[in-house]
Amino acid sequence: MRRVVLVVLTSALFPCAAGENVRGLAGLADSGEWALAGISGGGKTAAIDRDELGALGDVFRDAFTLRVSRAEGEYVLSGKAAPNRFNMPVRVAEDGTLAVSPPAATLMAAFIEPSVLKEAEYLRYLANTTAVKESGGQLVLETADEAGQSVSLTFVPFGVSEL
Repeated sequence: MRRVVLVVLTSALFPCAAGENVRGLAGLADSGEWALAGISGGGKTAAIDRDELGALGDVFRDAFTLRVSRAEGEYVLSGKAAPNRFNMPVRVAEDGTLAVSPPAATLMAAFIEPSVLKEAEYLRYLANTTAVKESGGQLVLETADEAGQSVSLTFVPFGVSEL
């Protein structure tokens, strides 16, 4: 299997209480697969339409998904972008801040991309994650866009199409 590593810098733009990210990641570890339902902030507000993704072809039915797992004392974000699979280790510092490693991703080419979100943009959002929490059955990642503006990614359990 061929892999490519995208180099993306992480940022610490969102302050959080020490331990909040540890609790958030620990509670989400091995909790199943999550599907991106919406993006808000940074001048972009968009809902992800699973039916529209599926209409692009089978390879996109599970696009923009995420799993949180724990392996050897560190957390890992993994899932599927559009169309590549990825994984990225996450460390939680003693002060509660996150350090997300650049993603390792498969190297599949796609002739089309979803219009609402490009694969590279999704991976940048994930790499810039500064806070993770579960709220009301949803997973929320606080992150930033390329300009450093705050962005929230809201996920629902995979298979649920609406917020």
